[in-house]
Amino acid sequence: MSTIYDYVIVGGGISGLAALVRLKKEGKTALLLERNESCGGFVRTKKVADYLLEVGPNAFLPSYQHTWDLIEEVGLKSEVAYNRPTTSTRYIYKDQAIHPLPEGPFQFFKTPLLSLLAKLRLFCEPFISRGKEPEESVRSFGSRRFGREICDMTLDPMISGVCSGDIDKIDIHSLFPKLGSIEREYRSILLFLIKFKKKQIKKVGSEEKINFASLNNGMGSLSEKIESSYPEDIITNSAVNKIELQDELYHVFTAEKEIKAKKLILATPAFESARLLKQASPKLATLLASIPYTDVGVMTIAFKQDKVKHPLNGFGFLIPSNQKRKILGALFSSSLFENRAPADQKLLKVYFGGVHRPELLNLPDSEIEEIVTKELTPTLGISDQPIFTSISKIKNAIPQYNMGHRSKKESIRAILNSSKSLFLASNYLDGISVNDAIKRGYYFDS
Repeated sequence: MSTIYDYVIVGGGISGLAALVRLKKEGKTALLLERNESCGGFVRTKKVADYLLEVGPNAFLPSYQHTWDLIEEVGLKSEVAYNRPTTSTRYIYKDQAIHPLPEGPFQFFKTPLLSLLAKLRLFCEPFISRGKEPEESVRSFGSRRFGREICDMTLDPMISGVCSGDIDKIDIHSLFPKLGSIEREYRSILLFLIKFKKKQIKKVGSEEKINFASLNNGMGSLSEKIESSYPEDIITNSAVNKIELQDELYHVFTAEKEIKAKKLILATPAFESARLLKQASPKLATLLASIPYTDVGVMTIAFKQDKVKHPLNGFGFLIPSNQKRKILGALFSSSLFENRAPADQKLLKVYFGGVHRPELLNLPDSEIEEIVTKELTPTLGISDQPIFTSISKIKNAIPQYNMGHRSKKESIRAILNSSKSLFLASNYLDGISVNDAIKRGYYFDS
């Protein structure tokens, strides 16, 4: 008689791995199926020569308790690495230079990023009435509350950094639900920031500020640790061909076998979950297939330290789309954490593509390297060619919470609530960050 598992998990990204950790802790029988050679999805780290390259997320926010719980559960608490205290500054590109993004309301009145008229417009924000629509684009929200220029110079690049999306299409309430809550409760975002200014900061020593954290060997070591801890419960190189629901059991078919389980967790992208659910839940499959994704390119690039004039004393920089550049921005990887590159070098992680420049991913690597180097040279004062480059082109990298996402999510939840045995664990419903993906996996049934 074949084994009937309590759960089968399809997809070995960080959401699926987090779900597996919880289920095994609770004593459930569970089997995770991953189509690739190893688990982790985009939460992977590559060691190339003396460089540590993050394929996906570079860090996590220490304020998310569930991420801490997962790290502690798998025995990696001692491996947590905090960002250097000097790297909390975020920069915004304007006119061939990068400028610090204002960290507080009053700094907006001093920044060279904004014109005098835009700064004066900010005084009107406390008197703007609340929005009335359940969905509103980031462009509409930002322009309504702060004016068009502030929206273009701050919210636009922020959306590029978060999801490589289009502020005319992204729903502010889906991607940043807290902003909508603040507006509803306090009316003024500006007055809220003045009165309740908070940062996700962990005190180290006296005044040093820690905003984010990683692991000594990169974020991918979390995926690797979980995978190695449950060898009997994970099957890699195991693509799922179809799923059927028969007599209240899920029948999961791979090329090698048929697996039966009482409950099913799909920890796959929305479009892949849609394909797998065509027979078991066609209405849900249609909803999932309608969630769009965008492609993103990443180029990790290193220069000799003495050939980079800018100190790179920050997190990185983002570029507003109205600046008409070909890249989206860059992270100062070697500044954020130690042991990412040799001490005499500067390592950056440059993003390109997204919804605004998807054609760049079709270029050969040599052309991309030329474009990136040309974009970085005047901005950071670089006086030599790179000594190392690595390019990744990621198809369907990030889900887009476009207008209509909220209603789709409500319809999806209604179907899931009526099922009680089917669960979705990924980053296309309730947040796209690695913290959100972990939360969605660990608490897949909440």
